[in-house]
Amino acid sequence: MEKRLIPISIFLISWLFLSIQEAKALHPVFNPPIFSKSDSTISSALPPTAKVLPTAGPPFPGRQSLADGGSTFDLVFPQAVQVNPNTVYIPFRMVGRLIAVQARVDTNAGIFFLDTGAERLLLNSNYFEPERGWREVTTAGTTGSVESVFYNRVDTLYWDELRFPKQQANILDLSHIERKKNIRLIGIIGYEVLKEYEVFLDYQLKQIILTRLDKDGYRIDSAAIWEQPYDSLDFKLAGHLIVLDGEVQGQKLRFALDSGAELNLLDRKVKRRVLDNFEIIKRVNMVGAGQKTIEVLAGTLYRVKCGNQNSSGMRTLLTNLDEMGENFGVRLDGFLGYEFLYTRRTLINYKRKKLFFFKQHRP
Repeated sequence: MEKRLIPISIFLISWLFLSIQEAKALHPVFNPPIFSKSDSTISSALPPTAKVLPTAGPPFPGRQSLADGGSTFDLVFPQAVQVNPNTVYIPFRMVGRLIAVQARVDTNAGIFFLDTGAERLLLNSNYFEPERGWREVTTAGTTGSVESVFYNRVDTLYWDELRFPKQQANILDLSHIERKKNIRLIGIIGYEVLKEYEVFLDYQLKQIILTRLDKDGYRIDSAAIWEQPYDSLDFKLAGHLIVLDGEVQGQKLRFALDSGAELNLLDRKVKRRVLDNFEIIKRVNMVGAGQKTIEVLAGTLYRVKCGNQNSSGMRTLLTNLDEMGENFGVRLDGFLGYEFLYTRRTLINYKRKKLFFFKQHRP
């Protein structure tokens, strides 16, 4: 087995698995909702040439069986809309504070999480077995080294009408996420799948717009998104990780943007001026990918600013991020996840290394 330590996924390293009681204390709607099958709407603000696509994968009515013998409820997804071969509007559901979509790898179809903090496609070992030629590596994270994972290329990822052939993937055990989220989780979609597209995360309409880019990072379909952004923000890439310059009360900070983090993270070694804007609520347990538990401080972070984007009152955990910075070769003061993203309509352009922000739709 290769002993090289690789940060395969911020989702698995920094995603916050709190106990049910602790999670409810921080956020009363932490548990995944059960959706009505009659709820099949998608944005009405679509181009007139848009084509409604059949839902990806087979239906999963009612309860499903998990690999460990438990059961879960299915999420019912609206239909995707293809504007043209280069642009598709994909509906998503929220599982807790995570974006869930339907996709298929080979013959395994079902729920995938969309995670900008994941380096590549991650597959649940409950439904995929390593084949001959798969390499085994060890990973590391904020709670210490975790179990070994396998990686190689899979034949094809099918995501609505999009096909992603020969995707590099990691296989690892995601059953603890299934149990805590009460879903059958096939895998996680990360950076390597997304990097050739502009990715518009619209939490208000609960849809993702993927539009293909040319080699310079501009849309092949110039009419893919008819709205104009009101603001933009440059970022750097540390490997696959989006890194933003920010500040709290004038103190310069460096944040990673991670849609797979249900709560923000803040490094416990930040300056006192930053900690003065962190209100402690309680101590909680954080569990990493290897299911190792550490105790951290949970609270609320105020007065965060990234460019012209101001945020206040975001749920945050105070922890040690030294190992994360070492793994990615960059000093990190924190992670901004759902708490930052859900109040915004954000477009990510990896090739141009820019975020664009769009105004909320009026009711």
